[in-house]
Amino acid sequence: MIVIANRASGKVTETVFSVRSDDNWNSAKVTDEYKFGKVYLTTGAIRKDQLYVLHSDLVSLIQAPQDQKAKLRTKATIQQVANIRQ
Repeated sequence: MIVIANRASGKVTETVFSVRSDDNWNSAKVTDEYKFGKVYLTTGAIRKDQLYVLHSDLVSLIQAPQDQKAKLRTKATIQQVANIRQ
């Protein structure tokens, strides 16, 4: 399973976690982490065993004063993260 977490356990993580379970999800362990800067990850997709995440620096938009919001970037970034074997 892939988990995209901007926050986990009350901490800002900006991390994509790969999580695995061998007992039908009675327990699980993190098998890999992919850390990002302050980009506010929002979405992930897998295509041909490649994991991609989308980020658009939403934190800047959220924190910007109202009169500055229109000047902020309106495009998002799609970034390849890792090869995932399903």
